[in-house]
Amino acid sequence: MKRAIAALCVATLACSAVGCGEEKKEAIPTFSNATYIAQMATLKCYYHNTAKLSHEGSWFFNNGYKRMWMEYSGIVKYGIDADKVTISPDANGHKVIITVPPAHVLDDPDVNEKSFSKPLVSTGFATSITAEEKTEMFDKAQQSMLKQAKTDSALLAQAEARAWTILEQYVRNVLGDDAKNWTIEFKDVQ
Repeated sequence: MKRAIAALCVATLACSAVGCGEEKKEAIPTFSNATYIAQMATLKCYYHNTAKLSHEGSWFFNNGYKRMWMEYSGIVKYGIDADKVTISPDANGHKVIITVPPAHVLDDPDVNEKSFSKPLVSTGFATSITAEEKTEMFDKAQQSMLKQAKTDSALLAQAEARAWTILEQYVRNVLGDDAKNWTIEFKDVQ
């Protein structure tokens, strides 16, 4: 009986000593949801402006002469191209490199035709607006808003800063308690 107990103790010690000599490898974090997170980093801006319609009249009593201004509102979405975002961890250097493209207008402005109000100012013999004229004003308003949005460097910079902040928070959340041991570096897409 003593031999059986001794053999059991030796076997238990031998099994527990098997893992003692191995060096523990540090797990490299993965950032598989980076594209999804980057898609969420959008900035919506509300624009409010007026559209102008101008038709010259004919020589006969200035027939058809019409000038109108209408008020409209619209939404522009700014963001980054999520497919171009990469997050590369380097376990040896404890550094995460996030590559982010510059911000841009994501799609055409959302100008709602219902946001067109009744004419603010109307001059001429005919004060009503036709469907074609409303469509013309709508198209001009949308193009004007798009042009203004694409050249608004302050909002583009704000959208890019928002994307950087959200991606950095995502990386820190994935790293968890070990985040303080890692440095995060941003690079622009070339």
